[in-house]
Amino acid sequence: MLARFAAAPLVDKYEAYQRLMSYWAETMQDDVFIIVGDGWAAAKELREARKEVDGNKTKWLEEADLTVNKTRLVADVIPPALVVARFFPELQAALEARESRAEDLGREIEELVEEHGAEGGLLVDALTEAGKLTAASVKARIKTGEADAEEAPMLKRAAKLLADETAAKKAAKEAQAALDEAVLRKYPALTEDEIRTLVVEDKWLTDLATAIGAEVEARTETLTARVRVLTERYGRTLPELAAEVEALGAKVAGHLAAMGFDG
Repeated sequence: MLARFAAAPLVDKYEAYQRLMSYWAETMQDDVFIIVGDGWAAAKELREARKEVDGNKTKWLEEADLTVNKTRLVADVIPPALVVARFFPELQAALEARESRAEDLGREIEELVEEHGAEGGLLVDALTEAGKLTAASVKARIKTGEADAEEAPMLKRAAKLLADETAAKKAAKEAQAALDEAVLRKYPALTEDEIRTLVVEDKWLTDLATAIGAEVEARTETLTARVRVLTERYGRTLPELAAEVEALGAKVAGHLAAMGFDG
């Protein structure tokens, strides 16, 4: 690392080395310990998240990397996101599209409430006591038969948006489940070459590149700030400053002359 960054003008070689050592202490050391102890195949192992059971209460001691059929699993070496990115980009894209659709519908419903849910608005009678617009509250308002010619179309529009949002959320949930199942099946099927690629290239080298990139960005921002200060301080040439001083001097002399102080 010291040799590699010796000629890099924007990165201090010892800072780059420190980034590596920090990553080693935080992440890479544990990965290497597992791989050296049990071979590359150990890197694809999944285990159930640690927990404490006290009577009927369960306390999870660590976050799950993957949850399938309510089983919380932890990947100690290869995060599911790396498996998804390399092997299932289409499933990930489908999930994101469905989540985006659900979010768009949610925002549209919020805007509808903001526009028509205030006092005197067409949806004010369709809100819950908490001021929310729900499928049940809209259905209850329609059922009363009290909606007039203006309110009825708005209620119909709100009902459709809510139904579409529910369907979109269900589709997103199904897409997430399909992706999780695919990832779960892929772990035990990973070959040693695939494991090496995921661990060395997709995880270690990518994480280090990101860390070094952050160092470069920080250095760049520092240099930019210094250049900005220099520009503000020395942005005007000496002849310009001399001319301004001369003009100000003449102005002062003129004021003094007007006050009777000649010479």
